[in-house]
Amino acid sequence: MFGKYSKEQVFSRYNRSVLAVFIVITFIAVSIASYRYFVELDSYQARELRTLNTRAKQLENTLILGLKSIAGIKKFANYHLSFPEELLSTTPPLAQDGNEFYLKKNSRDSFAHRKNYRGSITGIGQVADFDELQKQELAMANALTPAFIIAKNSIKESTWFYYVSLNQFVSLYPWIGRDSWRFSEHNLNNNNINSIKTLLPGENNFFWSPPYLDSAGKGLSSSLGTSVYRNKKLAGAVLMDFSLSSLSDGLPEVNKPNQGLVLIDEKNNILIHKTADNKALSTKITWQDIAPKQLINYSYKRLNKLPNSYRVGSWLIQKYQLPINGWVLLKYQPYQDFTAPILNRFIVMLILLFLGLFAFMSIIYVVTRKTFMKPTKEFINHIEHCSQGDPGKVKPPADWSYWFKIVEDIFGQNRTLLQQLKDQNIILDTRVNEKTQALRLKSEQHQRDYALLRSVMDAIPDYIIFNDLDGAMIGYNKAFETFVQAASLDLIGKSSDEVVCLELGQSLVSMSAASLTRKTDQGLAQVVETSSNTYEVFSNQLYSQTAEIVGTINLVRDVTAQYAANIALEQAKNQAEYANQAKSQFLANMSHEIRTPINAIKGMLFLLARTRLTNEQKQHLLNAEGASVSLLHLVDEVLDLAKIESGNMSIVKMPESIDEIVDQAVKLNIGMISEKQLSLKINIDFDVPDIVLTDGMRLVQVLTNLLNNAMKFTHQGEISLSVERVDSTTDSLESTLAHSPVFVRFTVADTGIGIAKDKQGHLFEAFRQADESMTREYGGSGLGLSICQQIVNLLSGEISLKSELGTGTIFNFVLPFNVVQDSSSKEALALTLCSFPQGLSAPLKESLSAYQIKHVNITSFSALENYKNDKHVAMIIDEEDIHENPEEIYKTCLDNQVLLAISHQMAKGISSKIIERIETLKLPYVLLEKPLYRSFIRKLFLAVDNKSLVVKSIDNQLLADKINPQKINNLKGITVLLVEDNLVNQLVAKELLRMMQADVIIAENGKEALDVLASKDQGIEVVLMDIQMPVMDGLTATRKIRQQKEFDHLPIIAMTAHARQEDKERSFAAGMNKHMAKPINAELLLSGILEVLHKKT
Repeated sequence: MFGKYSKEQVFSRYNRSVLAVFIVITFIAVSIASYRYFVELDSYQARELRTLNTRAKQLENTLILGLKSIAGIKKFANYHLSFPEELLSTTPPLAQDGNEFYLKKNSRDSFAHRKNYRGSITGIGQVADFDELQKQELAMANALTPAFIIAKNSIKESTWFYYVSLNQFVSLYPWIGRDSWRFSEHNLNNNNINSIKTLLPGENNFFWSPPYLDSAGKGLSSSLGTSVYRNKKLAGAVLMDFSLSSLSDGLPEVNKPNQGLVLIDEKNNILIHKTADNKALSTKITWQDIAPKQLINYSYKRLNKLPNSYRVGSWLIQKYQLPINGWVLLKYQPYQDFTAPILNRFIVMLILLFLGLFAFMSIIYVVTRKTFMKPTKEFINHIEHCSQGDPGKVKPPADWSYWFKIVEDIFGQNRTLLQQLKDQNIILDTRVNEKTQALRLKSEQHQRDYALLRSVMDAIPDYIIFNDLDGAMIGYNKAFETFVQAASLDLIGKSSDEVVCLELGQSLVSMSAASLTRKTDQGLAQVVETSSNTYEVFSNQLYSQTAEIVGTINLVRDVTAQYAANIALEQAKNQAEYANQAKSQFLANMSHEIRTPINAIKGMLFLLARTRLTNEQKQHLLNAEGASVSLLHLVDEVLDLAKIESGNMSIVKMPESIDEIVDQAVKLNIGMISEKQLSLKINIDFDVPDIVLTDGMRLVQVLTNLLNNAMKFTHQGEISLSVERVDSTTDSLESTLAHSPVFVRFTVADTGIGIAKDKQGHLFEAFRQADESMTREYGGSGLGLSICQQIVNLLSGEISLKSELGTGTIFNFVLPFNVVQDSSSKEALALTLCSFPQGLSAPLKESLSAYQIKHVNITSFSALENYKNDKHVAMIIDEEDIHENPEEIYKTCLDNQVLLAISHQMAKGISSKIIERIETLKLPYVLLEKPLYRSFIRKLFLAVDNKSLVVKSIDNQLLADKINPQKINNLKGITVLLVEDNLVNQLVAKELLRMMQADVIIAENGKEALDVLASKDQGIEVVLMDIQMPVMDGLTATRKIRQQKEFDHLPIIAMTAHARQEDKERSFAAGMNKHMAKPINAELLLSGILEVLHKKT
């Protein structure tokens, strides 16, 4: 039954294969035919579009001809009106009829058709009153008639040509009697003329009108017009009317009922509409009035955006846009009608193809069945009989007898071999049963041994792991399974580094590999530290019963508790020693490396100040000196980390000016603020006391740091610094002094990136910032705000913070001050201050009022004459305003004895030309730096004397006090040995000593100093010794000097950049008499030398 089923299945497959081949060939043929159909359809669509384009271009050529005709007529008219004397045209004969006139014709006209060559002129007005220009225009209009005739004959579709004049007449061709049509006001005010009036002068400006019904009964028409100018002044318009029905005659006929051919303008008006009934348009309609339902929403603009050939629903649209005026020639038809011819040919071709293929496959099927399938069926029947041991029942075909014989022989041999195989299987079954029994007994013994070994391993608390030669785990104890928290079957075959932490896994893998290559009695041991634990790892080789190495055995013991205490103590000890060493090295290096250049800077500034400088240069010099002093104090505090850590930071309160404190802090930051183009606002309220008891340099340090932070974290916007009293502001100064202290709030605000709420808590901790990423992006050590908070705390205040992310930050603190009597604040200054051209801010006005300074705002320099009788007059003006009219400003100030107060940007120098001109004119002036705040009043105090108008710049005065030669005593006759390796510091010290009239000998290191002293003919009385020098340092040189008895009492002063207390102790231990830390000014140097000389005597 199974053989019969298989045999029938083979023949069934053959039939299905033939059918499948027929289907595949049919499918391929249909696909090729379909492809050919769509290619032919696209080609047909392209041909239809080309036909439409050809017809559209014929229509466009007609319109272009009309456009060229109107352009030529316009050019002729413009030329005739502009140059009437060059053309011999005369005014046509006109007849008057009331207020109207018309072209007079001959009473006899022998040619009946002559009217076809005459135009008609009608208009409104009195001919007798016409001026020469009107007559010239009438002559031009009459001269246009030949051009109208030629254009009319050339363009058959044209109906009317006419010239409409703004002087209320029209020239019309062809001729029409006055009784039928005459000029009216409507001719000048209709939509076409109004549109032409808007055209600009030019040869290429034309107007195409929408369709309209011709009043002369010539059907629907459209006009082409343009403007005519006389010397760039509009004179009139020349127009040509097209008969749209005549234009329609040039388009192809529409034969199918649902097809249509339309010409559409930009406003969706239908100019031409051709259908199968070929009915001409008699009224003005739009595209939406005639469009099929699926196309009704497609306006002119939407149609213009479509491709030239496009299918919309069941409709095919083909279009062509006329470039001359934007009109669109559109052909629409049902898509089914369009494809019908191609589709019919395609269906016929498919039917013929199918019939041919069917006949071809039928022939193939019949032939193959007779020649192949029938013999195959008999061969299969023969195989079935042979397999049953009954060959010879089927007679073989003539060509198949050989294969029938082979099948009979194969089946006979198979029966013999099958009997032999059955006998051998009986023998094998007996042997397998015997081996199975022996293997079962041995397996039971192994299971008992494994259970015992497993119990011992699981009782051990250490982790035991067995690995094969490839490092894969083949076993482990219960403790390891609990350690890795995994089921036993999940770990077999994995490597150790896949199931335990990285460090322990890598150690197990590496030690297992090492154990296989290195044999030791005790195995290998290693201590492994992970992020949370410490382990001792032991590894050795694993042997089989035959002493063959089969892998490794690893034992892991958790010794975290034993190692933790020792490691923690060792780490703490190492960290403390390293931190102390790093701090000491840092302080020593920074002290020397920073103080050395500062000493050179201060010395050079001191020497430069003694030269002849302009006021501007002196001001810059003072700014630099103030910055160097502030930088020195800041460096002193930052380097002294020991004081910060121990809480021993000292505060020295002295009388200080709040205005000067703010000024120093601003000048240290104004450069970077200006470079980032940020706006800086400073305000000190008028009731804030000027001179108070405080540590000025520490307060400068706080404000400098807060301004620097605001500048650093603000990319755009502004930074403001304000100072205000927070106690009662109604008390007088005497009352304030009697009831000290006063409370003053300092506020630094910015519009920067802000600080998130969760980051504000640790902002004042040392070495911490709002976000650690800020260190990378903005820089900084994180010490600034911590130091500022400690300084403010020592000054009896506390810094508070208010900030939101993205809106900016506000730092403020309130400090109590004891007020010192300030004479300048009590004395009134008889001064009138004029500001030009902008006024001052309200806080500045309040400060001026507090000092009883009269302030006025002037808009012209002549207004200064109104105050020439005042005792003192000053005018504050911006540097940029001076550049506009400098000489007028200088002359006005000189004539009225006015002090010129010039304000300029703090970060930028003032123009040298202005300063040179002012000093040439000997004009009193004072320089004020912006932004202006209360401190500029102090400069006015020093610049204006109550008795006479004299320039006394506060900057110059302060600088003069610092370098007054009378304060420097004479060292004449004293020989000083200067031991210094830095050339700049050599120059500074040498100039200072020579200024004191001392004799100076220079040695560049300690060895050269010993050589100078050894000469014994120099008479050295004082040695100024640097510490850090090449060849021989100052400490070694001092020790060697003290070893010589003749120099036991030689004064030696350490003049070095090493400024720490331990540095001073090393100097005294080496034998020095005094330790002076750089930078050193002239007074300090002089007093130090005199001190050691006095002690010697």
